Amino acid sequence: RPLSLAFVFALILILSYSYLQTASEAAADEQIQRLIAANQELKMHQERLVQQQKAQEKKAQDEKEKLQKELEEKERQEKERQAMHKQAQQRRNARAQQQQQQQ
Repeated sequence: RPLSLAFVFALILILSYSYLQTASEAAADEQIQRLIAANQELKMHQERLVQQQKAQEKKAQDEKEKLQKELEEKERQEKERQAMHKQAQQRRNARAQQQQQQQ
């Protein structure tokens, strides 16, 4: 009788330990799955941030190129205007010299 009681007690201990270990493993597996999911979410968020940064850099580069072209166009127009002004001044000077020579 004490032997069977000890046997039942040992059996209960073994089953309890087995159940607790299984429950612990299941909880650990669940935790691992949550960590994997969170990690994937972080990777996707990081990728979105990288894409946003690339888009912003491209937009800034495009804006810089546009402004550079506008500046070059204004400089070209200014040189053209100065050249025309210089030619007009030379024509006026030539006319003035001609008039002085005729007098």
